[in-house]
Amino acid sequence: AQTAFWSQRGATGWIAWELTHSTFWLSLVAFADLFPVLVMGPVGGAVADRHDKLKQVRICQALSAVQGVVLVTLAFVGWLTVPVLLVLALALGIIQSFDQPARLSLVGLLVERQHMASAIAINATVFNFGRFLAPVVTGVAVMLHSAPLACAFAALCFLSALLLMARVKPREEKRATGEQKSLFGDLAAGLRYTLTHEALLITLALITAINVGARPILEMLPALSSQVFRVDASGFAGLGAAMGAGAALGGLLLAFSTHRLNLLTLATGCGPAVTASVVWICLADQYWQGIVALFLLGIALTGSTVASQSIVQLTAADAMKGRVLSLYGMLFRAG
Repeated sequence: AQTAFWSQRGATGWIAWELTHSTFWLSLVAFADLFPVLVMGPVGGAVADRHDKLKQVRICQALSAVQGVVLVTLAFVGWLTVPVLLVLALALGIIQSFDQPARLSLVGLLVERQHMASAIAINATVFNFGRFLAPVVTGVAVMLHSAPLACAFAALCFLSALLLMARVKPREEKRATGEQKSLFGDLAAGLRYTLTHEALLITLALITAINVGARPILEMLPALSSQVFRVDASGFAGLGAAMGAGAALGGLLLAFSTHRLNLLTLATGCGPAVTASVVWICLADQYWQGIVALFLLGIALTGSTVASQSIVQLTAADAMKGRVLSLYGMLFRAG
């Protein structure tokens, strides 16, 4: 599923760049994909707390596959324009707004509390292995002069993930007792709970700062590849793969060491490393420098993400987990 997600995002970005050769339109397509979580993410978290999280994830996987099939079909018949691409990116963003909080809170129903940090690190490794593999898939598709092929691959991956999800058996959820509030009442309760919880508030502020400062680099990779490093599709794939490889390595290291680390120290300590990597990328004019800087950025971002998500998972009350993680996901993507 993660390979599918990153393949689809990478291909969409490259298609937007090929259609317009404009950094404005490239950023607008990325905005259309990421913005919906700012509005719909908390709703997705409240729904996850009220209903079956696994079923919600399955529905979102199916809808993601449908979105991919529509994109590929329109591309091959020649009807894919920038406005249509914007609408499709917006649709995927809405789907992800419901998928992310349910998927993140599902982790707590699959592993015991003492294994949570390691489980999140392993999940981050899988997430970032997809980020490593996806640029290779996208790069091959682009070199074959058919970026939509990467979207077709993504749709198949989403369908495969849907079949695998049928084998997942989470333990029974502990839901809040008493009179059930309305959906908006649940939203307000989740926001109030988060804002009055100091550890959660600090952690969410940290993840916001890092995503506002570092994530635009990733969204601009097609333009960086073409305008700064002067490389073709294979070079673009190399930059994305370097980022993913660093992130996957960081996840592997943390999977075997998080039980010995102070999570708050790890979360704050990764900040300077993220800053240094981003500055290096901004100053780099050689392709090899971009490769190394993105590799290091991948390691630092993974450390920060694993630590902050572990703190949220271990701190939030079970009945509030979907809503708190929806805020986490909202800030992670909307940043």
